[in-house]
Amino acid sequence: MWPSAYSYGSRTSSRKGGVALSMRARASAALMAVCGRATGVAWAAGAMASTPTDLATWASALYGGEVVSDEALAEMLTFRKRDEYGLGTRTRDFAGRTAVGHLGGIRGFELAMWHFPDDGATIVALTNRGMFSTDKTVKLLARTLFSQLDQAPVASPAPGASVAPSPSAAPAS
Repeated sequence: MWPSAYSYGSRTSSRKGGVALSMRARASAALMAVCGRATGVAWAAGAMASTPTDLATWASALYGGEVVSDEALAEMLTFRKRDEYGLGTRTRDFAGRTAVGHLGGIRGFELAMWHFPDDGATIVALTNRGMFSTDKTVKLLARTLFSQLDQAPVASPAPGASVAPSPSAAPAS
């Protein structure tokens, strides 16, 4: 049976019985378990548990038009200017790229799930550290990912071509 209170006291283990516990830093810098399972109070907010891989698969399918009709997806992706919010989804800019997705969190668990439709990429960040900005992590990951993708490809030599420098390119002696 999982405790229903917000605190386990001084317990610092982040795992119990194979289930990740929510952790929150205390003034002493030691971690303290905040709750075991947050689904009891979260049923109206989704009450889901998942992995980053499954969430990335879900986001790619949802925003790729495989889950809802084209009309429903278009309605989801019609964003209000004041807060960039559509139907159950938001839009943000990361590293100069437009992403759609959402944040989530409860009792020390935090999530960011952002899909980049123009690039066919999805970044998911999950944490059980509480009060942790997963969007900052997504910004860093997006900057790294897209800086690699934006680099000009290095030309490969044709099959059978010599990779040795030509005599005219040799340094003068």
